[in-house]
Amino acid sequence: MFNLCGYRMHIVVIGAGVIGVTTAWALRMEGHTVDVIERGQRPADGTSYANAGQLSYGFAVSWGVPGVPLKALGWLFQKNAPFKLRLDRKEPLRQMKWLAAMFQQCTQKDFERNSADMLSISYFSKEMMARLLEAEPGLSFDYQQRGTLQLFRSRAELDAGRRDAVMLTNAGVQCRLLRTSMSSTAWSQRSSILPCRCSAVFICRTTRQGTAALLHASSPTGRAGPACSFTLTKR
Repeated sequence: MFNLCGYRMHIVVIGAGVIGVTTAWALRMEGHTVDVIERGQRPADGTSYANAGQLSYGFAVSWGVPGVPLKALGWLFQKNAPFKLRLDRKEPLRQMKWLAAMFQQCTQKDFERNSADMLSISYFSKEMMARLLEAEPGLSFDYQQRGTLQLFRSRAELDAGRRDAVMLTNAGVQCRLLRTSMSSTAWSQRSSILPCRCSAVFICRTTRQGTAALLHASSPTGRAGPACSFTLTKR
C-alpha cells in the first residue's frame, strides 16, 4: 500500500458497503484510525447485498461508445433500459450541458483514449486486490478466477465486440476468435464447459438462425466474488 499524507489521521468513512469497508481496511493498514458509519442494520445491506461482484479488469471500458447518443434516445421509451433520464427541474440547463459533454466523447478516438485510461486504473485495482489477498490469506468469500462472459444478441453486436477486442488487445488483454458459427446442439455442449479460465469470452447467439459465435480472450484476468460475503468477512 502507500501513504499519501505521510502522517496518521483519524478518518470517518460513511457507508459500510464493499467500497466503504475496503477503504477503511486499507486506511487501517496504513496506520490510520478509522470509524465507519452505516445507516443500515448491518454492513453490506444496501447495494452491496445483491451486487454481482464482478472483477472484470479487462472490461473497464468507457460507456462513451460511438452510436450511444442515438441508442439513448430509444432507451428513453424502454421500461428496462440501461439508461434513465430524469430532468432536473431546478437546474435543467446544467444537466443538458453535462449530457452534451458526454455525447461529445462518443467518438471512436475518445472511446479508445478514455478506455485506455480506465484500463490503467483497473489494473492498478487488480494489483491492490492481489496485495489484499496476500495480506489476508484466510479471507474466504467464494473468490473465483474463471473469466468473464459477454452475450451478444446480433451479428452487429459481435462486430462491435471485435472492434473492442482490438482495443483490448492493444491494452494488453489478448483476444482471439475461436468459432464464427456453432449449431444449437454444439452450443448446449459448449455451454456446460463455460466459463473457462480466461479474461473474456465474447458470445454471439442468433436464435433464428441457430448459430453462435465465440470470441475468446486468453489472459486469466476475469475474476468474481460475492460483494456481500467479502464485505462481511472484512468488517
